Amino acid sequence: MTGLLILAVFVALAVMMYLGKMPAILALPVLAIALTLAAGTPFYFAASSADLSFLNRLSGALSDSMQLAFGVVVADGIGRLQVAIFTVMIGGVFGYFLKLSGVGESLVRKVAELAGDKPFSLCLILTLVVTFLFTTLSGLGSVILVANVYFPVLLSLGVPPLIAGSLFLMGFSLGGVFNIVNWAFYTDLLNMSQQDVMKFALPFGMIFFAVLLVFLVVEFKKARLPVPVDSLVKSVLGIILLVALAVWLKSGAVLGESSYAAIQMLFKIFMVLLFCLPLTTKKYPWLAMLTPFIPISLVLVLGWSINPAFLLGIAFLFIAIKNQPGQESLSGRSRMLIQSMIEGMQSVIPAVAVMMGIGMVLIAVNQPPIKASLNPLLLIVLPQSKLYYIAFFTILAPLALYRGPLNLWGMGSGLMGLMQQTGLLSGFSLLAAFFSTGQIQGVCDPTNTHNVWIANQLKIELNAILTKTLPYIWVLAFLGLILGAYGG
Repeated sequence: MTGLLILAVFVALAVMMYLGKMPAILALPVLAIALTLAAGTPFYFAASSADLSFLNRLSGALSDSMQLAFGVVVADGIGRLQVAIFTVMIGGVFGYFLKLSGVGESLVRKVAELAGDKPFSLCLILTLVVTFLFTTLSGLGSVILVANVYFPVLLSLGVPPLIAGSLFLMGFSLGGVFNIVNWAFYTDLLNMSQQDVMKFALPFGMIFFAVLLVFLVVEFKKARLPVPVDSLVKSVLGIILLVALAVWLKSGAVLGESSYAAIQMLFKIFMVLLFCLPLTTKKYPWLAMLTPFIPISLVLVLGWSINPAFLLGIAFLFIAIKNQPGQESLSGRSRMLIQSMIEGMQSVIPAVAVMMGIGMVLIAVNQPPIKASLNPLLLIVLPQSKLYYIAFFTILAPLALYRGPLNLWGMGSGLMGLMQQTGLLSGFSLLAAFFSTGQIQGVCDPTNTHNVWIANQLKIELNAILTKTLPYIWVLAFLGLILGAYGG
């Protein structure tokens, strides 16, 4: 009964957010508190002494539940994503500095000139580059790094912001399908080998690319942007080679440890020379346009953390723009940097506020009352036939949204283990179920920190991304579940 109440509260608030009746910035804290009270009050009531009167038991349960909601969920949840919040703030400074200096605009103009009148081809190529990068990268900081290059180029070609944001998220999640770090999460949790995960991930990735391609064609036609047939044919052939290359590189078949160490050393030398050039001469004004690639390179090649990479990127830009006309003055560049720090942080305040709410939900869904209340429900509803398995997880796939029961970064973090303990589903079936429905979380979920940042950056409604992408990713989840039912 309590499990049904939790689901009812979750669905009610999720629907309100989806319909725009309550903004995420307000709905997420309300959801966290409501879930805690809905689960905590019956939980503490059942645990109280039977010798007490009904009213005393209820009063004590309410008091304990309120303490859990406000003393733990709200208090700890506000700072739960403090690392991500700091990354958003420093990323905002980096992006604003690029904008004020004119470097971002210059870079976009150069790329647009090279692209000519082929926005479809460039969109597809850049999205595949995003996919390839996120076979290695992960996290909000990496999203900000890559998106600072990706979005300005697409927007300059006339691609609507909502399509640009949706494409980026699809490329980001497709890269995650081939990310071996993500595979390790499932191998540890389900006690499976990497080969077992690969058996599902590789064909699922091909299906994902097909869905991405359909999205690109359909949405370009809706936006009345050209869709060349020859680019479609080349894309289908090229993706096979790109996916094969990504898997080959990630398997370590190309470079040994000694070769990789040599590349790292050469890159360190290159970085020192790169910093020296703008200090010693005024002949290289183009150096500033390398700024967006400095943090990405530091993360990919040298394995730096995101925030130090951002800081070095800001330092490089500060030095490099001394070669730009009108920016030779140290005091002028210092004022520009201070303005970027103030206005860049101000620009991400809405995203920071939503992240605080997300932190509260993350704390709430991992509390013992919620986990204990959902376990009995699982034993009743879990599927035991292939068709029921496909139908069950397809219909419930949206429960991966808003940190719901099928979201591994929400309620689902403990749910997968509970499902495995029942013995009703094999490891491969659970992998396919959470891997497939997890794409709805990865691409569509308004409680993702990267979705929040993207919506804020592109000045679009957070739920607009959900509305645009959900139909496509829901179909992807359905196809992945068919693969999981009959491909194991």
